[in-house]
Amino acid sequence: MESVKDHKGKTKSNYVAATVLSFFVAVLALFLGFILFVSDMDYLLKGEYIDVNSRIEDGASIDAGDRVGVDVTGVLMKYGQTKHTVYFIPVGKEYHYVALIGDNAIMSITVKGKKNLGIVDENMQAVSNSFITGEMPASIHLEGKVTNLSGEKLKYYKQALNALGVKSGDGLDVYHLDIDTTSTKLTAWGGVLFCVLFAIAMIILGIKNKKSAKYFYDNINASNAMVADSTMQNVDGVAFNASENIMTNINNNNMTNANPFDAANNTFDAANNTFDAANNAFDAANNTFDVTSNTFDNNNNNQ
Repeated sequence: MESVKDHKGKTKSNYVAATVLSFFVAVLALFLGFILFVSDMDYLLKGEYIDVNSRIEDGASIDAGDRVGVDVTGVLMKYGQTKHTVYFIPVGKEYHYVALIGDNAIMSITVKGKKNLGIVDENMQAVSNSFITGEMPASIHLEGKVTNLSGEKLKYYKQALNALGVKSGDGLDVYHLDIDTTSTKLTAWGGVLFCVLFAIAMIILGIKNKKSAKYFYDNINASNAMVADSTMQNVDGVAFNASENIMTNINNNNMTNANPFDAANNTFDAANNTFDAANNAFDAANNTFDVTSNTFDNNNNNQ
């Protein structure tokens, strides 16, 4: 049997599936938001971060995903620029530098924004001048999130190290890590908030689909009830008329003392009349169903 569809071409199962999917996606979004919040909870709530300089001095590991603060001794070289994206949306450009951390650690830093770029470029120029003046500039403090270098960025980072003549084992510790200063507390909160708002939108959509499904069910049930009631009324009428015809034939046969053949013919005629009446009731039920279906479609179109 073909599924009944509403004026949008949707069936009951379509509404149920859409409702379940909406709530499922909402749960996933809330779970992702929770993971993002927990992973950066100390930084988001207390502003706490790992001191990279202390980690390097202690020989402790620095891992991707760490929220860090670092005092950069000197910015040595700019080695590239890429598009800056916020949740896959391009927003300006970001620039990548080779930086000296402490006295003997080399790491990449990523910077964007006029203010931070001005500080970094000024320090890099001062480092270049130090070969003439013999004086290193004051260190600059940056905060960000540690990421692993990979792909094109790692390729250009290594080329920059070769151009600078920097090699591991020459008294330097070269890290293939980047401190992304574009990842701030604002962007971290933005990620959590985006997940929450997306989950709310999915919940609202799920509720809307659930209401649509209920409206669909109510109208179908109402239409079926109307058809059933009309059919029962017609069947009752058929049964009454059939019994009246049969009783009339019997009475006539008794009164006229007709022979058995005539009585049989009269009974056969009564049966035919009953069959015709049943067919008429069936046709009436079909007509009633068509009327109620049209009424249901009109109600949907006016919704």
